[in-house]
Amino acid sequence: MPTSRKRPGRVQPLAEAPAEVTDAATPQGSALDADLLRAALDQASESIVIADSTGRILFANEAIQRHVARPRTELIGRHFSLALADGDEPSAYDDISLAVSRGDTWSGVRTVKLPDGSRGEVQLVVSPVHDGAGRVSNVIAVARDISLERSLEGDLAQAIMVHDGILTTLAQVDRAETADSQAARLVEGLVGLEGITFARVISFGPGDLAWGVAADGDDAPSLMARGPMRAPVAALRRRARFGPWIEPVGGSSAFGRVGRDPEASGITALGYMPLVHHGSPVGLLVGGTSTIDGPATIKRNMRWIQELGTVGSALLGPSFADRASAADIRSTIEGVLRDRSFRSVFQPIVRLRDDAVIGFEALTRFDDGVAPDVHFAEAAAVGMGIELELATLRSALAAAAPLPRDTFLSVNVSPALVLDRTRLEVVLRDAERAIVLEITERDPVDDYAALRTAISTIVAPLRWAIDDAGAGYASLRHIIELRPQFVKLDRQLITGIALDPARQALVAGLLHFSRAVGTTLIAEGVETAAERAALQGLGLVAGQGWLFGRPASPGTARALARRTRPGETPKR
Repeated sequence: MPTSRKRPGRVQPLAEAPAEVTDAATPQGSALDADLLRAALDQASESIVIADSTGRILFANEAIQRHVARPRTELIGRHFSLALADGDEPSAYDDISLAVSRGDTWSGVRTVKLPDGSRGEVQLVVSPVHDGAGRVSNVIAVARDISLERSLEGDLAQAIMVHDGILTTLAQVDRAETADSQAARLVEGLVGLEGITFARVISFGPGDLAWGVAADGDDAPSLMARGPMRAPVAALRRRARFGPWIEPVGGSSAFGRVGRDPEASGITALGYMPLVHHGSPVGLLVGGTSTIDGPATIKRNMRWIQELGTVGSALLGPSFADRASAADIRSTIEGVLRDRSFRSVFQPIVRLRDDAVIGFEALTRFDDGVAPDVHFAEAAAVGMGIELELATLRSALAAAAPLPRDTFLSVNVSPALVLDRTRLEVVLRDAERAIVLEITERDPVDDYAALRTAISTIVAPLRWAIDDAGAGYASLRHIIELRPQFVKLDRQLITGIALDPARQALVAGLLHFSRAVGTTLIAEGVETAAERAALQGLGLVAGQGWLFGRPASPGTARALARRTRPGETPKR
């Protein structure tokens, strides 16, 4: 509703402002002249009109051109109402004139005719300017365009309605649901938008899976089962890095190519919203329309496609990222196996009393520099762990050929590989030396009985070791359940043992335990003569570590072994 308010006090008429005004705040008392005032008013974003007491325009700033079609110079001398409502009679502004004549300020909303012929709304404030005698000498009108605000209010009302529909769809989404169910909720919410008849959720990864719906005419949308993505997605993956986009369907469209996605026939435009996880695209939410003005329909709905995509990123992002990561890992491991981009190195195991080499541990080094534990763990996570173990085991057995035959070869194996004993036997069948299979303490064992059976039935002259003992509770159970010939103490127990009574006591206890169950301890990570002396003093007979030699090529390892005479192997 228009309002008016009394303007108290007396103000010198703007139209009669002196040519020079000196102000204490003005730098160095410089003159504030009419040109400076005019320039300042022209910088304002609001339309400003100054008129005399009868409403005849004396000045209009640059912003007025957003509200009237004629040049602002033609407004001078005309009634100010014509500047804001071109075509209206001045009488339409009688309420404003009445308020100003009383010395009040009028404010309210007026509809104006814009230069392009359309109508808009402005927030209008009209204020009187009083002369020294208190009479109204001039009028100042300030207009601020609120068309966008009113449009946003309408959009907000529609947004609330659509948003409520989206929330209703997504209210039933459970984070514990499968990816299939969560994707179904998203596409159902998408085709609930006005004009959207086609929807897809695409997961980048193995097979580029897609979930979707399709609708024909007045038929209700029908949910498609998960399946391979028919449309090529390489281009979509690249484009997804740059955020959402709208695409008219045609010969160059990923979905528009003939025969790629039959359910997309008749689609005139598509909107894409990347599904992201930790800032990287892991999939897409795609909405399509069959309307004639396809791009415009998608544009109207794009904010909702984006909102659904944001929800989809939260729900599906982690699982999609896992799938994409698994695909990358699988591709990497396949490349390692195909190119044999790894090599075997050997670290000596010595008798502590004279440093004689009695055996070697075979270790794997990958050409890409990634830590062996990482590659083996990743391969196991994508179901390729046994393949990688077998490949590196073959490599180790072949590379160990130059090593002295009277030394044993210790190789790391997982419980999973031992349980797959048929393939393990095939590899070990050609071994030309004594083999010790090390089962690391860090590898979980779900069924000790099955593992014992596999160990006892492998057709090969083998001995067994538990690796990394002392790194956790599982090592003690491994020893009790599997009764290995050797137990290798984790380097964390050995480092600093010469000056640490607690470590000495723990190793002494493990030594007593090992003797009771018929097992020989081998200390790993021995790096100083003081550590070797402390271990000898406790009664250990074998050790491994940089003090005796670092992992090296077969030739270097052979030369090291020749400098010593192994004599007897550690007693059980």
